[in-house]
Amino acid sequence: LYIRLQNSVIILLFAYVPAMGAVLDSGDISKLYQDSVGRIEWWGGLHVSMVVLANKLSKNLEHGMDGARCVTISPGTKLSASDDWNVQRGSEILICAASCLGILLGGMNNAMATHQRLFESEVKLYSTIQAKSRSTVGQGRRS
Repeated sequence: LYIRLQNSVIILLFAYVPAMGAVLDSGDISKLYQDSVGRIEWWGGLHVSMVVLANKLSKNLEHGMDGARCVTISPGTKLSASDDWNVQRGSEILICAASCLGILLGGMNNAMATHQRLFESEVKLYSTIQAKSRSTVGQGRRS
């Protein structure tokens, strides 16, 4: 979700990872940042802030946040020695603790998890149907 204000752009990135899914780590967030922000020149001098709200963060990220609800990654910031965020001047990444998404969703948190599970089961069912239909194509009647 992109929100354009007078002197800035705010990118709200919601990442809801399924229960058995992989956690979001610094590499994932860095890639999302590059894909969302692109080249800072595109924004015409506006300050760009990307806010990450995810339900699961890697242990390294959580440890680097040192108990804070949110942490700001500016150009040159490192949460650990291995981090390479490549944040451009005129922009920042705000990473919120996993609990923040739950707080924001409130009572809708369980509905979101249920929706995710239903969506995944529908995708799996559709994939199975597609695979079966492909295997029967070309097996026409032979005399």
